[in-house]
Amino acid sequence: MPHNRGTRRNPRYVGVVFYKGHTRWVGTHRSVTAYKQAAFERLTELREEIDRAEGRRVPTVMEFAGAVMH
Repeated sequence: MPHNRGTRRNPRYVGVVFYKGHTRWVGTHRSVTAYKQAAFERLTELREEIDRAEGRRVPTVMEFAGAVMH
């Protein structure tokens, strides 16, 4: 959601986007449409980054060693 950090005559929209507990700064923009476009781009980048990282699951020490608990 954009937040106006400027004045009525000189607006500056800022904010962050969230995805699965992670945040990404969108930046400062002069118009709401520019902010929304940038927010969409940052959200797309964040989703790709998080989804790609979930595919690279690191095994635990027990899984790596092949240990079995009885």
